[in-house]
Amino acid sequence: MKCIEIIKYIEQWAPKETAWEKDNVGLQVGSFEREVKNIFLCLDVTPAVIDEAIKKSCNLIISHHPLLFHPIKKICTDKDYRSRIIEKLIRNDITLYSAHTNLDFTKDGVSFRLAKQLKLKNIEFLRKLNSSQVKLSVFIPEESYEKVSNAIFNA
Repeated sequence: MKCIEIIKYIEQWAPKETAWEKDNVGLQVGSFEREVKNIFLCLDVTPAVIDEAIKKSCNLIISHHPLLFHPIKKICTDKDYRSRIIEKLIRNDITLYSAHTNLDFTKDGVSFRLAKQLKLKNIEFLRKLNSSQVKLSVFIPEESYEKVSNAIFNA
């Protein structure tokens, strides 16, 4: 089976068009035509994730969070974390695909599964309230988690 067949299956359930307009879902690195040996699922793509994928002979990684969110201006493996990850993916013939907000915004996607796990009833999509809705994503050192969380909640 080729990557494109698996990607089409995912996108029938969680179409790319349903993603947040500023999100970067879909093929991140690699080839649609790559023959899939094994698949590795993850939340975020890190060097440890790639090492584990290599160890398990996975040549397709499906991540929730995209590795490539903003346009790349250069690939410099000496100084840039993402560049080193891209290089490692390419050197090991691994395709990376991300399904982020398209998977969040689809029926039986991330939000629905979480609600079911919490045993919530009457699960429905919320109506979009443009005037009061915001989405906040923050990446911080682990040791700062408590301090930053408290500051956000207090604000």
